[in-house]
Amino acid sequence: MNAHITHFTPSAYRIMPWKNGAGSTTELLISPRGSSVQAGFDWRISLAQVPASGPFSCFPDYQRTIMLLRGDPMQLVHQDHGEHLLQAFQPYDFHGALTTTGILTGQPVEDFNVMIRDHLGRASIEVYRGTENTEFPTQTADQQFIWSWSGEAKVAVGQQNYEIKEQESLLIESGTNAIVRPGPRSTLLIIVNIFLAKS
Repeated sequence: MNAHITHFTPSAYRIMPWKNGAGSTTELLISPRGSSVQAGFDWRISLAQVPASGPFSCFPDYQRTIMLLRGDPMQLVHQDHGEHLLQAFQPYDFHGALTTTGILTGQPVEDFNVMIRDHLGRASIEVYRGTENTEFPTQTADQQFIWSWSGEAKVAVGQQNYEIKEQESLLIESGTNAIVRPGPRSTLLIIVNIFLAKS
């Protein structure tokens, strides 16, 4: 059986204000399609531009994973729950109910975010760097989102073949894995795996 695969270009992404109104987010994907932050969702993948230190939006029913893409490290301070220094390409998990403040240590930053509703399952972020002739398999996940932050790659899922260019992405809804072959120049891919809880 063929996997259900959707290919997204940057024109499909949506720019919207943060829940707390303090900045803006580029929403790469939200599930189910057509849902929203205001009305609730199952899981969401987004990018955030953080121009200054300030509070994070509160998402009390969601697990969050954040990863710094550019800029200097950012200190995350969780009220009464410690703090964490966020550094480039190192995913960090925390609960959206925590009162959290991001403190910049230098220049403005861009970060990558995944949120998944409590009890729905879990999400993970992986980073792959490679050039031509460095083919690799991805994990097997219920749903998988492959985004090219830089460069391009060919992706094969069973007998289906796709090519994603810089800033393009694929959503694979199959419960299987993919074979990825980066392009001729340096490629950096970010892969989000969604593992649904078994009923």
